[in-house]
Amino acid sequence: AGRTALAAFARAWMARLPLADGRSACVTSGGADGDGDGDAGRGVGGDAGARLDTHLMSEVLADDRIRQAYGQLMKLNAILLGLALERLSPGVRERPATRTRLVRVAESALTALHGARQLADAAPGFVEPFTVIAACERLADLDVDGHWDPPHLPYVPPARPVDEAWSAPEETAAARGAGPEALAAGGPVDVVRDAPARFADDGVLAVLGVHRLEAVEEAVRAAPPGARVTVVLVSGHPDEFIPLARLAVADVVGCLRSSFPAASWPRLQVVYDASGALAAAAGVPSVSDGTESAVRIVDGRIVARADGRGACHAAATANLAHLTPAPR
Repeated sequence: AGRTALAAFARAWMARLPLADGRSACVTSGGADGDGDGDAGRGVGGDAGARLDTHLMSEVLADDRIRQAYGQLMKLNAILLGLALERLSPGVRERPATRTRLVRVAESALTALHGARQLADAAPGFVEPFTVIAACERLADLDVDGHWDPPHLPYVPPARPVDEAWSAPEETAAARGAGPEALAAGGPVDVVRDAPARFADDGVLAVLGVHRLEAVEEAVRAAPPGARVTVVLVSGHPDEFIPLARLAVADVVGCLRSSFPAASWPRLQVVYDASGALAAAAGVPSVSDGTESAVRIVDGRIVARADGRGACHAAATANLAHLTPAPR
């Protein structure tokens, strides 16, 4: 299943690349069920999409601040794709520990696909789409060390017990800043599913600046089964970095929705917070590109809070037995 989905993902990606004569590659990119109604065709596609990516990369390479943010956005993309691959692996429990995490496989696939996109524009006629698709399909079986054991986690201080009301704002500038992903109903949008974000469920809400996005994997790996993990993406320069995030993440989630069955989409929600309103609602009134804060939500209340390096892990592993939320 993983090979099939990764091949479909690569096919959706390659379908938007230009051929030597300037036309889009004629690679079928239907949905995961083969009906051809996937999301790959949404937004900018074909030659326009490839050239937009070329211009974007020129901007990224010219500014170290943008490079750092873009690197973290690529980390987030790899986490999303890797989690989807893991959910398609029924035998993952029987594999060695180093094979249970497929984020590095996702990183390898995205490296190949981004390279193919840039070469297709820089060297027309050089990239053979079907060869790239076949190579990505085989990456699903790549034997890489995916062991998850960040060295700083044993030294992360525990989350602070708190008892605070939690209510996500229904109408915020975060929703207005969600760009084309915003739905007519308004409210914050989960860009992974292109649907209204769900904040009522128990789980972890991480407020992360664009320079700390990879930290969300700490919450994903440590959260109890069934807990919802949400990353609220913030920035000290929202006019500059939130649009960058939209462009970078839209590529991957669009192809993911069109190539992976919905049941395998990662449980992780991704929400843009251009105004900082969602962060403020979670008790983080001031944000920057390096923000790293997380809260644990239980029964509609914030019952634990953590800030700084390891905050996502601390919130996800908070000892709820010692917390006493106020009666509702």
